[in-house]
Amino acid sequence: MKKLSNVELHFCINCVNRYLCLPESDRLSNIRESFNQRDFVFFKKDSYIFKAGDRADGIYNIYLGNVKVYRIGENGKEIVLNNVTDGDSIGFNSIVDGNYINSAYAIDDVFCCFLKSSEVQKLIQTKEPISEKITAQY
Repeated sequence: MKKLSNVELHFCINCVNRYLCLPESDRLSNIRESFNQRDFVFFKKDSYIFKAGDRADGIYNIYLGNVKVYRIGENGKEIVLNNVTDGDSIGFNSIVDGNYINSAYAIDDVFCCFLKSSEVQKLIQTKEPISEKITAQY
């Protein structure tokens, strides 16, 4: 993982997931503040974004790239749960549990926005669309 520091604000403005993490009332007025609270990260092809059992510090919004989400079955074989790509999010079902329950692996180079658990909790309390997506997992 490589944390990026030279990301432009237009990535947030043009992101298909902006409705999830930018509060409705703040979409234009506080977009810069919300943008500054995000971590933008890059994962090289064939690297893990997270592994099952890792501490779930937040969710990842995939801006560009392909990610395989999987778990290891009782027989020791890999079970692919989903292949996610541009505009998808991963890690929602782990926020409540505190640890990632699945693994996420970069199929190719992946650029994403990381939204910290504390920020997710704040958005849930304000009844933003992100809360609907998280509660739909349960």
